[in-house]
Amino acid sequence: MVLKPDYIFFLFTGTCITVFVLLHYLYKKYPGKISRMMFIAMICLYFIGIMAANWLGKQKDAEIRENLKSQVEAIARTINKDHIKALTFTGSDKIKPEFIQLCSQMRTYKNAVTIAYGTNNILIYSMVMRDSAIIFGPESIKDGDRYASPPGTVYKQPASSLKQLFRNGLALTVGPYTDEYSTFLSAYAPVFDPATGKVLLVIGMDIGFKEVQYAISQQSLLAYLCDFLLICVLLFGSYLFAIPPKFLQKYGIPAEVFSVTTFGLTLTFIIALALNQNGTNNRREIFAQVSEPEAKSLCKSFMNLRDYQV
Repeated sequence: MVLKPDYIFFLFTGTCITVFVLLHYLYKKYPGKISRMMFIAMICLYFIGIMAANWLGKQKDAEIRENLKSQVEAIARTINKDHIKALTFTGSDKIKPEFIQLCSQMRTYKNAVTIAYGTNNILIYSMVMRDSAIIFGPESIKDGDRYASPPGTVYKQPASSLKQLFRNGLALTVGPYTDEYSTFLSAYAPVFDPATGKVLLVIGMDIGFKEVQYAISQQSLLAYLCDFLLICVLLFGSYLFAIPPKFLQKYGIPAEVFSVTTFGLTLTFIIALALNQNGTNNRREIFAQVSEPEAKSLCKSFMNLRDYQV
């Protein structure tokens, strides 16, 4: 079951209201023991949690889109242009060795990407434009699958930006977008004809919107949980102010000192967790920036070697 961001928000709000009611109960039962600043602090934490969850969700969404775009561009760089020119993009392509090889290449890449994304709901396919109509070609999808499009199938409900890509040649991400197949987050990258510089083919890569929503929800949920942990520590501190436990009195530890220390340690743990996650993301981005030019160079070398052998 995928918890939608809205559901997580309402769950977080409901639990915060419950904590607020408990805090108000302690305030009324033990007058003078709990400061009104506790209520202000809790309200501030509530809104901080919402803002942090929204920010992390947007960050995750941007990360998924950028990764998807990078992956489809990598696939486009490996496509053999001669194989594309040998196809007619009709049903007769199915028996051609070029078509079979391109499909096999896409399935192999799909298997690798599936491991990285942790989901099997990933589609890789190709398209050309014929007389203003977008036609499907080789793809990673097996025959008989509900998403399968035999060569020559017309894409009936393409995004308007996809048609623009055939003209401007700029890779892009689209979605969530619903077409005749389902709702996906999609990325598209062109394959250029080296002789004319025009778009010869477009490679598409889809990931199910439910999978994207799940990843975003997980990131938002983490922010909500960390914030709720701070709220619970705040409630626990209020309880200590109202009813100091015997072990604190025994060792002469003021409830204020114990509460502030607990809150500080919890906050330090959350900050350390956030910094570690941010550092991991930064290292991944730096690696991608450094490795992409090398990947392009290596791919070009293989292409030149193949052309030389031919």
